[in-house]
Amino acid sequence: LQGLYRCLNALKDQAVPCKNHLENEESLPQSVANIWHTTLGNVESQIKETEKLIEKIINFDEKLKKDFENLQTIPGIGKTTVLAILAEVEDGNKFANARQCAAFVGVVPYEKTSGTSVHSKPKITKGGNFVLRKALYFPAIVVLRHNKTFKEIAQSFADRGKMRMQILTAVARRLLHIIFGVLKSGKKFDEGLMKRHIHSTTKRLDA
Repeated sequence: LQGLYRCLNALKDQAVPCKNHLENEESLPQSVANIWHTTLGNVESQIKETEKLIEKIINFDEKLKKDFENLQTIPGIGKTTVLAILAEVEDGNKFANARQCAAFVGVVPYEKTSGTSVHSKPKITKGGNFVLRKALYFPAIVVLRHNKTFKEIAQSFADRGKMRMQILTAVARRLLHIIFGVLKSGKKFDEGLMKRHIHSTTKRLDA
């Protein structure tokens, strides 16, 4: 699943320049436009084939299929993000807790120190799983716009002087905690449980 998901992303990346070239198709020689159309058609055909293979894998495994459905009950989490989660995190069993999972993704702040007395402000590590971190940022933007609980959390960080990217990362981290909980429990998303969890961890999870 991971190999196919990453292949799917690579194919979608290949389709972008083809589409860009064809935006001004009328200014291109017909022979050049034909080449770009053929290339785009081949890539899109491979994208569809890869998506079918991914769907077969998910439907073949009952646990995977259930996780796929349960994760989509989380606000802001769509099929594309769920695929990223299942491909990169799997069922969460390789992590002892949600914080380990967040560290794996790279949405945990770290504090740089020099010796024993020089400290800088906590920053977000640039390490971790970039594929999954990238996949979480769009859902973070969605819940910030549409979910009251996340809006309140974001405002509290903004009031403390946090920058936009720090807030997005904090929201992505909380989403990942919820995702981890759904995977470990094998149950659908619970709105009430989410609110209690977020408010109880806000003080401990510094943005």
